[in-house]
Amino acid sequence: MCIRIVLILLFTFVPVSVFACAPDSLRVERDADSCRDYKFRYAQLILPASLVAVGGVGVSCFPGVKAALRDGALDISSGRRTDADDYLQYLPLATYLTLGFTGLPHRSSFKERMLVAATSYLAMGAAVKLTKLAVRERRPLSSSRDAFPSGHTARAFLGAELIRIEYGAIAASAAYVVATGVGLMRMCNDRHWYNDVLAGAGIGILSARLGYWLLPLERRLFGLENSSTTCVLLPSISSAGGVGMAMVVAF
Repeated sequence: MCIRIVLILLFTFVPVSVFACAPDSLRVERDADSCRDYKFRYAQLILPASLVAVGGVGVSCFPGVKAALRDGALDISSGRRTDADDYLQYLPLATYLTLGFTGLPHRSSFKERMLVAATSYLAMGAAVKLTKLAVRERRPLSSSRDAFPSGHTARAFLGAELIRIEYGAIAASAAYVVATGVGLMRMCNDRHWYNDVLAGAGIGILSARLGYWLLPLERRLFGLENSSTTCVLLPSISSAGGVGMAMVVAF
């Protein structure tokens, strides 16, 4: 039962946003009336605010639920720990920055994606750090009081939401699976409570949307209206005999 509750919580609230704005075709639309533009809408706050609100309530309420969900997560892991979440948390963001070079239809240039990623990441980092300092929730496994919200989960969902906005729901589906997996691993590693993970997901999603809301302003500020970016991949051979690829980006 506990395992079912964990899966319901994470897979009900989160994937809704992946398919909320699915593109009608492979061509990326820039129509101001489409679901994929940069304009702020209050409706875009509903999902992340709900996740943060549910997570916030869980800090001091329903301790029995927290304990039951923790036990369920530990049952899944059978006491085994993994550090995969330490690396997977960055995978969606790295994919967001580089996926456009594969030829997949996208809405922004590489420089614009860099700006969005930087803005979103800074906003997410500030929100996570300040909230940790203000709430001071104890971690399940230790006496450290920096559990709420989960920074790993916030970083993973930040990247997944950026992919959804930039490349569409189909491309983002795998990223959201990875992000949800990171959240589950934080619980199975006994590093976070369920509410930490939910709030982290909400902060990540909201920060990604903030990055795109501010992009029109940053375009004008940095003069990107008529700029272009060229990327070239070249084979490379190191002095030690290693073979690899080098990426050259020209602005």
